[in-house]
Amino acid sequence: MLGDSIQMIDSSLTGIDLLEHVSAGYAAKGLQLPYVPDQLVASMQQLDSEYFFASAASLPLPLDFIPAWTRAIVAPENDEQQQLVNRDYLFFGEAGYGVNSYFYYYFLHTGSVYLFYSHPYGGIYLDNESAAARINADQELIAQAFAQPRAGAQADAAVVIVADGKAKRYGWGTLPTAGDGAGDGAIDGNWHDVALADALKAVSAG
Repeated sequence: MLGDSIQMIDSSLTGIDLLEHVSAGYAAKGLQLPYVPDQLVASMQQLDSEYFFASAASLPLPLDFIPAWTRAIVAPENDEQQQLVNRDYLFFGEAGYGVNSYFYYYFLHTGSVYLFYSHPYGGIYLDNESAAARINADQELIAQAFAQPRAGAQADAAVVIVADGKAKRYGWGTLPTAGDGAGDGAIDGNWHDVALADALKAVSAG
């Protein structure tokens, strides 16, 4: 599993030094280092053998948020989650159990855009070579979309992009951030069932 190749990383490493070590561990598994926004590189930290996190506010991340990630992050239930909603952050890594129920996760919030990405990876029953190729291709699309600033971002709505390989839900929608419905985590009806490449077009939509 992914964590096996990187669990010996020195826990004191942060920022670019940590990313260089993660990159080497990922390469051994056929994965490329995911896109990390420039403003988050310095705060990059390792949470445990498989999870990595960065936040513009150097906030801790509650690991138990993973099973309910879309609800917990866009509809915060406590002050800690609310702080994440108001700050840029990145979380990525592999989580799962047993010998085959593993997923690669990549969650990014920057500006007014949330991206929740997961894809099967790990375990003994998966074709991890083809899974890695798919994850790498998706990461290239993500990097291309987020490396350029979003034009015409609306202050009263956030874009939520979901590519959830576990629930098999793909697409994007808008989330109210002001007025009635703000903070309740409900997509406002403007949901588009599309592939990741098309969903990412919302990042640069004006």
